[in-house]
Amino acid sequence: MSAVSKLDYSFDLGQLESDIKVILQMGDINRQNQLCLTYCPTKNIHPDGELHQGAGSLHYEMRLEGETVHKHIRPKPLSERDFIDFIPFIKHLYIYEVYKRLKGQFNIGRMRLMKLNPGQCLTWHRDVSQRIHIPIQTNPGNRLVVDDRVYFLPAGKAYLVDTRHMHTAFNGGPDVRYNILVSTVPTEEEERTFLESYKK
Repeated sequence: MSAVSKLDYSFDLGQLESDIKVILQMGDINRQNQLCLTYCPTKNIHPDGELHQGAGSLHYEMRLEGETVHKHIRPKPLSERDFIDFIPFIKHLYIYEVYKRLKGQFNIGRMRLMKLNPGQCLTWHRDVSQRIHIPIQTNPGNRLVVDDRVYFLPAGKAYLVDTRHMHTAFNGGPDVRYNILVSTVPTEEEERTFLESYKK
């Protein structure tokens, strides 16, 4: 059984590419190669703004202090279920329509804009729950590897990926890859299984 399944969505790639340009002017994606499009209105907002609140780890945050970015442990770790709303100041963008369509079918938490530089490879890891991938700018050198299978995900479509399996992604192409990554909120069973896997 494949860990990647194509969802029955087709999005306006031109609109998404325009949205990326707008979002990249609002936050520093180079800090962690990601910006978060959803946020936790009931939690302390990141000192550098909502776009950074859910970027990277849920257990620590990267803060700009002077001209340097420093890593800080979050006093109260966040969870996917905390990210209950889309950031208000970007709701005018088409990408908010994408969020609403996915939210109608899935229980989702963080929705992030991800950047993968040429020659970059992510660590071999697993996630607590499944992820939805929407490639926006890609090239033939971009590959997603889940267990021992390799996938190429064309732009403009949505894919449900069982990232509870070991996986990585790499960009072997000449251009930056941008994609939307949407985390599904884990069930109690998924969280329990995830924690148990680290005790072995």
